[in-house]
Amino acid sequence: MVDLSETYSNNYSIILEYVKGYKPTPVKPTIDPSITDLSYDPNSTVKTITQQQKNLSELEIQTICERYKNGASSYELAKEFGCHRRTISDTLKRNGVEVSHQATAKPELVKKIIELYAEMKTPKEVGAIVGIGGDTVRKVLKENGIYIRKSWEYPKK
Repeated sequence: MVDLSETYSNNYSIILEYVKGYKPTPVKPTIDPSITDLSYDPNSTVKTITQQQKNLSELEIQTICERYKNGASSYELAKEFGCHRRTISDTLKRNGVEVSHQATAKPELVKKIIELYAEMKTPKEVGAIVGIGGDTVRKVLKENGIYIRKSWEYPKK
């Protein structure tokens, strides 16, 4: 094996001259004019906003707080008001509403789940109606001592 960087190599002087004279080519990213404001600084890129930020009015905030206290989930409210669920959660916290991460902490929601389940709806159907997952519905039913039916115990459709 021949080591080309050693001084005894025939190509050492050629390689040495090439390395000394080598200047890397500066790489400049391509600028997309649709997302870059070239009038301010041609080297800065402005990122596109994927979701419009929502500023909630006082009336919307009051409505959100009331609806949440009456059993609406933060996901339902976010969909209704056109914002992220985190916006709803932060708004509730700022207005002194205790944000629960468990459906069992909302008596109105538990009551609604039990009523819908008594109408022979599956946990998945109940979850779709109230805006939570089927597993959460099963958990609520189990915590309230309600027998969870097997799939064959439902009437045939």
